[in-house]
This record gives sequence, structure tokens and C-alpha cells, in this order.
Amino acid sequence: MQRTTFMALVVVVTCSTALADDFRPIREVEIDGQRLLIDNTHTRLSFTVETETGPMQEGDISGRLFPSYVAAAEAVDGVRGELLPSVNLLYAKGKATDDGAYAAVDLAAETDFGPLRMGKPAMIRAVIDAVLRLFPEPFRARDDVLSHLASALAVAEQLERSPRQLGVPIDPDVGDPPVGFYTWSEELEGIYRRDKALQQRWEQDETAQIAILALALADDPGVMAEYRRINALHSALTNPICGLTVDEVISLMPDDAGPRIARDSAALSELRERIGDRAGLALLQPSRSKEMFLLWEAAFLGLSSIEEMITAIRDGHIDLQPDEESGWYEYQQHALEPLLLPGKMPEGGKLTMDQRYRDLLEEQFKAIIGGVRETHVRQLELIEGDTMPVVAIEPHLSCEPLATSYLRFGRAYGFLREVLREHLGEEALTQLHALGEGAVRREPPLGEEITGMRRLMEGAYLLSCRDIGLEPTLSGDHQAVMAEAESWLENWRDDPDMERDVRFMIPVARVPNVYWGVIGVRLAKVTIYFEEPPEVRAADTGMEIEPRFDAATYWVPIEESFEVIGGDATPRELSREEFRELCDSHETREEILNAITAPVSGEQDPSAMEDAHATPLEQPIASDPTEWTWRAAIVPGVGLLLVAVIVFLKQHRSD
Repeated sequence: MQRTTFMALVVVVTCSTALADDFRPIREVEIDGQRLLIDNTHTRLSFTVETETGPMQEGDISGRLFPSYVAAAEAVDGVRGELLPSVNLLYAKGKATDDGAYAAVDLAAETDFGPLRMGKPAMIRAVIDAVLRLFPEPFRARDDVLSHLASALAVAEQLERSPRQLGVPIDPDVGDPPVGFYTWSEELEGIYRRDKALQQRWEQDETAQIAILALALADDPGVMAEYRRINALHSALTNPICGLTVDEVISLMPDDAGPRIARDSAALSELRERIGDRAGLALLQPSRSKEMFLLWEAAFLGLSSIEEMITAIRDGHIDLQPDEESGWYEYQQHALEPLLLPGKMPEGGKLTMDQRYRDLLEEQFKAIIGGVRETHVRQLELIEGDTMPVVAIEPHLSCEPLATSYLRFGRAYGFLREVLREHLGEEALTQLHALGEGAVRREPPLGEEITGMRRLMEGAYLLSCRDIGLEPTLSGDHQAVMAEAESWLENWRDDPDMERDVRFMIPVARVPNVYWGVIGVRLAKVTIYFEEPPEVRAADTGMEIEPRFDAATYWVPIEESFEVIGGDATPRELSREEFRELCDSHETREEILNAITAPVSGEQDPSAMEDAHATPLEQPIASDPTEWTWRAAIVPGVGLLLVAVIVFLKQHRSD
């Protein structure tokens, strides 16, 4: 008996049987002129990462690193298997919007844009004027505050008074070197250095400075109102600020203290006691994050901060669910949770993943969380048949089916839109434009771009639901959103944002120094099987077909992340541009990481760094029980030593 085998033509169109406002997990496929309907309601897919043995037949593309997704896609052309858009890839599109939006908001906050009445530079200058007005006579604490504020303005070239007029010195080295998109223009560089300088806190032993700064801000109701508006913007755009606020300091001051408190030792002592162990006061407080203490603790113990963070999320010690106080940063973090806990997501019942694929998702988490943190880096504290034709059906995915991740990213963009409308007014959505590399203005207006990203993520969510047969929870015009996302996913190589160089390096912790980053895009070869196949039937009545279910091969592009941990001997801190030049001059991950930590001319000799502070770089989590025993033995001793040093310093200072 003759059997005819047809191979499925991978042309997916909107199912004509679906209503415009209805959703069904059905796709239509044309096979040799015949139309088939593939119903994924009961489909279950299995994901396996392939391991190559011997010489690779695909030209070793799985071992190469590429600077962009377009470059990686070009390498897939001509080899067996399709490129499957990953969560990493869709986030890379969003990353361009994220950076551009944050840059646009930072520049707008320099002016009286929308509800703002002064902008940050004018507010800082007004605080300087208030200090001079309330405390006309020089004394140490007053001069400390003036020098601190003036130096921050000076690095941004926004200081309108000369140091001689102020009578205080200017420190030209305040603030941190700009990273991320803050290197796009001199204005953004100045904003980064100035704001990082003004995030430095006055602590409890500097109570006079705390009082002076708080009184100067509170002296003018207009300045105080602007201070609250700017803090509210930062709290919503990234996360709630941490540390004392001016309102709290004023409420803790003794009654009727006034400006005299700055030189009244008894009143300052009372204020110091009321402040207690709380974090000090900064004019621009940084934002907290749920993982902040954990990252510090891991760095202190010489552990991998990213691995500790992953463990805490999986164990439930860090809950990424946003609450009423959460900012945009936590909404973005929440969107990454499905990468670590895919089995607990709604799509988990439709997917079976081997451990290598779960490891692949974990790698994506590491890369994306670093990218998210880079956007917020300024504000954060890293059957065969006889006569029937045989139809070969393979799993078809429009993108990596992490549906919940896309849905949460969509909600994060919706949250961002409301943040901008609430804190900067409707004009923020219609008049501001996100910025691109070189601080070039992007089109369309910011509101439209954010909405476009929300619809892209929601479309990816709906396509994933269709591809794996999951009932979506999203309301609205499904077909229009799906069509927009499908169009972008089919043509993403033509999007200039996807040619963007993804490589970066950012600081996450200090002493010991911890850096996160991405050194390029790599391709993982994934085979996807039907664990439970879909229902397949002919679209035309009277035609019978016999489906044969085959595996599909995809190349999944992910970003290769890294973590570098150093002791007091700081690895080289590089800007985006410097880091990318370093990556271009080396071929492998090991060479790049060695180059980051290699001393340059004039630096300390490596042999001099071999002391107790020289923690190994890119240090793995200890797996040897004796190593844990060793750590367990010395950590309490280190803690006691720190306590002794702190007590000694306090006694010495009091003497």
C-alpha cells in the first residue's frame, strides 16, 4: 500500500473559526494545499537541551558568543533548526525602552516638567540658599553640608556660585563613575555622579549635619514639596527609598529646636538618641530592594550573591510578589520568577523540562536580572495507516513559552505608564521621548512606546498560551494583540534595537567588590518533544489524515552572564564602552574575565594581593563540606573582630 508523507509548512495564520474577542489554542497549518487545525488544548511539551559529542556539524555555533541577537540569528541561518525567541530576546527589546524611558525621566526631572515645580538642580540650589540663610556664620557642620551639596552640583556643572562665594572647598571627585546608559551624554553623566554623591548619608555621629540639611529643606514649603515629589517619583520608578526622610528628622527633633540645634550639644544628643540605629539622612535617598541585605551578606561571606539570591527565591525567603509600596523594579523582578519556578506557574502543567533546560532558564534569569538592575543602577543600593496521508507535526512555538513572565512584564509596563502619569502628568506620556545610544531621541512619544512594549509582552503571553494550550487570564482584544506580537516576532531582526550590543558590567556591592555583567549572546540547542500530542484534524470535512509527531530543534539565544567577586583589590571597573572593547579583544569567557582582573600599568603587583582579602574571582559556591566547616569556624571570629574594631573606634572618637 502506498503511503504519502507530507511535511508541515510552517505557516501559522489566525484560526478563522475564532471570534475576534475569543481565544482558542488552535492554529491553522497548510500542508500541500490542505488545511489542518491543530488543537493544543491537551498538548504537553518536553524540553531537552542537546549536548554535542565530537565535532559539531553545525559549525560550533553553540560555543560562540555574539555581541547582539541579530548577529546570533545570522549564525543560525543555514544550519538545522530554527531560532526560538527566548525570554532573553524579548527582554532585550524591552531593555532598550527601559533604558530610554529612565533616561528621559531623569532629564525631565532636571526641570519643572509636569507636576514638578523646580527640578532637582533648582531644588539643590534652593537648599544651599536656605543653609546660608539659616546659618550665616561658618562652623564645621554647616560647612560640611555646603561643601557636600556644592560639590555634587559642581560635578554636574550646575553650581551657579563660586567656591569663594560659598566659602567652602569643592571636591571634584565626588560621586561614582557613570555606568549603563548614563554614559550616553555629558548631561546624563553629570546626573549620575551628582545623584550618587547626594545618596551618601549623614549617619548618627553626624547629627548636626542631619539637622542642618533637614532644617534647610523644611524652611521653604515649596522646596519641601518638591523634595517629596522627587522622592515619590524615585520610589515609584524604582522602589521605595530607604533611610531617614526629612519629615522623619523634623518629627524627631526636640520641640522648638530650630536652627540653634546645630550647635546645641544637648539637643543633638537627644536627636541622636531618637534616631537610634536607623539608616542616616541623604538628600536623595537610594531605593531599597528585597535582595539588598542578602547580596551584602553573600559578599561578606565570599559567596556568590546571584546564587544566594536564586536559592532564596526558590526557597520562598524572598517573595517577589509586588505589594502596594512596590516600584517598577519589583514588578520587573516579579516577571522573572517563572524562570526559576517554571513548574509553579500556570504553564507549568503543560511543559516538562529536563534539568539542563531548567539550568538554561536560570542562566536567563541571571542575565536579565543584571540588565534590570543596570537600568536602575543609579537609584538602587547587580500511527501509521494504509491509505491516509501521514502528516509530520512538530511542536511550534512563537517564542519561549514562559507565559507568566511575559504577562508580568506587560503589567510592569502598565505600572510604569501610571507612575509617569501620576508623578509627571499626562504630558510625560505625550511630550517626553525615550533616549537611545548617544542620547538620541527615540520615536514615538514615551507613552506610545511603553504601550507598545506592554502590548508586545501581552501578545507574547497570548501566543505562548496558544502554543501550549493554556487558558489565558488576560482580557481584551486577543487577536489584535497577538497579531502585533506575531508580526514583531517574525521580523525582529529588522528592529534596530535588536542590533544593540548587550554587553555590560556593573558594580553590585563594595568591600568586598562584586560585579555582575553579560559578555555576549550565545545559542543553546534545544529539542522539544510532544509528551502529550495535540489533537489534529483536517479543516476540510471528508479528509482524513494520520499525524506523526516529531521533535523540533530550536536554537535559543541567551545572554552569557558572569559574576566577579573581589576583595579589597578591586577588579577593573569599566564603562560600557571600555568593557565592550575589552570583550572584542578576547575570544573566550575565561580570557575576558581574566582581563577584567588583570592589573594595568601602575597597579599593585598581583603577589601583593595574596592576603586574607583577596577572594578568588568568579568564586563558585563551596561544595566541599570541609570548606563549609572552615567558613563556619572563621565567620563568628570575623564578626567578633568587627565588633571589637567598632567599639574601639567609638571610644577613640569619644575621647
